[in-house]
Amino acid sequence: MTSDALPHPGRLRAGLLALAFVPALQALWMLAAPRGFYDDFPGGGRSWLPAVGVYDEHLARDVGAAQLGMAVVLIGAAFLLERRVVQLALIAFLAASLPHAAYHLTTTGSYGATDNALSLGGFAAQLVLAAWLLTQTRPRSTPWPASSPSRPARAVR
Repeated sequence: MTSDALPHPGRLRAGLLALAFVPALQALWMLAAPRGFYDDFPGGGRSWLPAVGVYDEHLARDVGAAQLGMAVVLIGAAFLLERRVVQLALIAFLAASLPHAAYHLTTTGSYGATDNALSLGGFAAQLVLAAWLLTQTRPRSTPWPASSPSRPARAVR
């Protein structure tokens, strides 16, 4: 293993793919049926978008394209598993998700308690996962070899 190898490749790959799932699903839905996405998101008999604004096909398709791009970056990072690529993908995900989550924190009056809990809980889970995965990209600390002349001296008590 090289010094730049990621210490937890399996967990990083699984986490990146888990993060990619929601934007990939949303992208496919928005690009294939933007009006259906607006009318029926998040599904399961719930409809969140009409409560916060009017339908705009152009905006729906643009957001779908951006979500597709985010999914591609996360999936690419999951397969490449190169430290800087993974870090960049996670930072991009956080950069896109934090303002979106902040907006939803300011519009809780548009939804009931259950819908707010589902929406904000989903954001929190994704943000926590992304931040935790980012911590998992740190290099493993390598112990000093016992015979190393550059080994730091131990403090004497």
